[in-house]
Amino acid sequence: MTLADEKYLSLVTYRKNGEPVATAVWVSVVGNELGVITEESAGKVKRIRNNPRVTLTPCDVKGKVLSGAATTEATARLVTGDEAKRVDRAIRKKYHLAYYAISLTWTLPALWNRIRGRGESSRDFAIILTI
Repeated sequence: MTLADEKYLSLVTYRKNGEPVATAVWVSVVGNELGVITEESAGKVKRIRNNPRVTLTPCDVKGKVLSGAATTEATARLVTGDEAKRVDRAIRKKYHLAYYAISLTWTLPALWNRIRGRGESSRDFAIILTI
């Protein structure tokens, strides 16, 4: 089984002081790389901007690393526009119904913020991982 076949991966990013921060993410193949969808305001995005070095390890939905799972080093690249849309389509295809259920948690707050005049966050944002 490859990393792309896993349902969840623990994506470890690093704070400026070197402290690791793990986040469970969905991942899908995008060309010869892996893609992760995220919000531009997410902490992992800020950490990747400071340090693109990350590690990936298979985990469960809560981020608990699977017993005996190997950790893989990767380089993260933040993308927007068409590249981010490609990642979103790949994730949608892999996770299908779960994707649509979770996307409500993104859509409803954005709609509420727009109604209240507070703008909206872009869904055209993603992370590309090169192993």
